[in-house]
Amino acid sequence: MKPRHVIALLSAFAATAASADSYTIDPRHTFPSFEVSHYGFSLQRGRFNKLSGTLELDATAKKGSVEITIDTTSVDMGFEDWNKHMRGERFFQTDKFPQARFVARDFAFDPDTPGLETTIKRSDFGMNTNLPGIGDDVGISIPVEALKDS
Repeated sequence: MKPRHVIALLSAFAATAASADSYTIDPRHTFPSFEVSHYGFSLQRGRFNKLSGTLELDATAKKGSVEITIDTTSVDMGFEDWNKHMRGERFFQTDKFPQARFVARDFAFDPDTPGLETTIKRSDFGMNTNLPGIGDDVGISIPVEALKDS
């Protein structure tokens, strides 16, 4: 994934630090979501319910890095039949690809704007079903909450 626009953080991370601090992503409060155009009539939205990850931030330099591993089998579209369809061969193929990774190195952040954002092309990952009716560009947003490592 190539971050188009990566901004991070929660106000709790705004404290001045001499070097980068390490954080563990809180999986109970961080849920990556995505949206894609559905035949130009609406945006279909979903989220992932399971993830793990780490975050490093240098509050003084306002720079950081993040690694998030998403459990693709936890895709949630709002009802189980649709979730099963999204896990199948036409979309996420979770039997072959049970994880997705979001990695950003050396990004700048704004302490007043929490979260990470990027856009990917689903065709880059072999998800060509119903192109171009279902959009190729998929917006991904990850509002992050994390706990400082001791």
